[in-house]
Amino acid sequence: MSKPTDDLSDEQLQQGIASGEYKGRDALVAEEILKRRLEQRTRKRIYPLGRIGAMLAAAWLWVKIRVRPRLKLIR
Repeated sequence: MSKPTDDLSDEQLQQGIASGEYKGRDALVAEEILKRRLEQRTRKRIYPLGRIGAMLAAAWLWVKIRVRPRLKLIR
């Protein structure tokens, strides 16, 4: 029985867990490797969307602070 390592792909680790190749502590290690990889992929996806959200918030604040008071003066 081989031990789970970072060299194995996600599919290989999932197949090893499902087939019972990894038991006890080895199964926990494989699950932890999969969990950390998922967290890492999730973090990489969130930051680009966070930048877009920050830019939209800045634009909204600029409109709220700069443009709206001028519109009230015109009316």
